Amino acid sequence: MPHRRRDRRGRRALLDRARQDEARSACRRRSRGRRHRAVARARLRRRRVVAACADRLRRTLYGRDVDLIDQLLAGSIDRVTAWPDGRLETSAPVPVVVLPGSFNPLHEGHLSLARVAEEIAGGPVAFELSVVNVDKPPLGAADVRHRLAQFRGRARVELTRAPTFLQKSRLLPGATFVVGADTAERLVAARYYDNDERRMIAALGEMAGQGCGFLVAVRIDATGRVVSLADVALPPQFKTLFTAIPESRFRLDLSSSEIRQRGERGTTTTPDP
Repeated sequence: MPHRRRDRRGRRALLDRARQDEARSACRRRSRGRRHRAVARARLRRRRVVAACADRLRRTLYGRDVDLIDQLLAGSIDRVTAWPDGRLETSAPVPVVVLPGSFNPLHEGHLSLARVAEEIAGGPVAFELSVVNVDKPPLGAADVRHRLAQFRGRARVELTRAPTFLQKSRLLPGATFVVGADTAERLVAARYYDNDERRMIAALGEMAGQGCGFLVAVRIDATGRVVSLADVALPPQFKTLFTAIPESRFRLDLSSSEIRQRGERGTTTTPDP
């Protein structure tokens, strides 16, 4: 009958509209979901970028890279390289020439000696600061950062946990170490190896085997004695391990401790170049 057919058509039309409305609603929901997910991904990317930038900024400022310096002080790592621009890293190439010291403070004598060593060795000098010492307490974090800040914009620094030259040679194989003649004397003195000459010979042999050597500068010791490499009784088999820096090129008359003491008394002195 006609009215029944009209009713069926009407119901089908209503059902079709309902399905279309549901399809449109589902499409809108999917679209909103895609937009929300895209916004969330964009926010996550922004957070990651901001975090990475903040991390890079933190790592490019001396004294703020608490991770690597604290790891070094805790003994988790043995060496951190600090570049002049402030970057810190743990896998830098070994420097050709290394000038160890306490650098408390860094003074013109250190810088002059580094320049002379560069000319003699034909390669750039890196300074080395051990955070642990044979006969002194280990350095604290604030002290390390303070000393490191002196080199900002000036030179590369190797921060290590190597208080002895044998340990330094293991960390920095192939390096030439710049030392004073008084240090060279201690390197070849059995009394610094518990009066065991065999230990001293073994240590020198290992350093030679690591490809290391020493540039030796003239020093005036605590008694006022001028000490050069010629005054050091080198074991014959290790004489080639040591090279003298001529006194005409450099002589260091004051240590950092003497400069620090004079500064505390209100006087200043520049070491002889």
